[in-house]
Amino acid sequence: MAQAGSGPAATANQSPTRPKQIAIRANQASLRIEALFNKRVNFNGLSPMPSYNGFMPKSPLLKYLPTRQKLLQNRLLKPIAHLLHIEEIWHMNRRSVSGAFFIGLFTAFLPLPSQMIIAAVLAIATRCNLPISVALVWISNPLTIAPMFYFTYRLGAWLLHMELETEGIDLSFPWIWNNFGLIGWPLLFGSVVCGGVAGVTAFMTTRILWRFQIISRWRKRREPQRPQ
Repeated sequence: MAQAGSGPAATANQSPTRPKQIAIRANQASLRIEALFNKRVNFNGLSPMPSYNGFMPKSPLLKYLPTRQKLLQNRLLKPIAHLLHIEEIWHMNRRSVSGAFFIGLFTAFLPLPSQMIIAAVLAIATRCNLPISVALVWISNPLTIAPMFYFTYRLGAWLLHMELETEGIDLSFPWIWNNFGLIGWPLLFGSVVCGGVAGVTAFMTTRILWRFQIISRWRKRREPQRPQ
């Protein structure tokens, strides 16, 4: 006599159980993946913020960046202080960080005053990370500005075939003012070229390293844990 729960009828009743378990596990796995890519980072102790293109764990880089409070109190940024409440400019993700590297390095090569404001406005307009954009501007400082702009001027003059005779150069203010048309255009052109090359290189490098970091973390998560 056939026992209860055996035979084709019992098998048919039990068969839907396994697909249901597989669906539940797949749903749990998708939720874990979504939580991983939506992991949010606190910037300088601020409240969690959403990310766009992955995440970056807390890094020693953060301690070298200006805090939100310092930037809000910076007198050079007072003209745009009303725009610093935008949350996206404080995010740390692949898009905002790589864009901030481009903005900071490109602006650092511009032979213009108020580079911090220029970098901040570009970061706000493109919703890139403000602290990184502003911090990288200080690559051009009183110690480096002379060799940087001399190189950019020489490069621009070479590209535009506008070399000046070294014997006629006088570093006095009246001479620079009177010959600004000859110096300014090669200097600006060379600065834009150098800033563009440096910015694009940093942008691509940041995105590549970010992707390698995510792949490395995924591989570590997928490695089977060895029993202790």
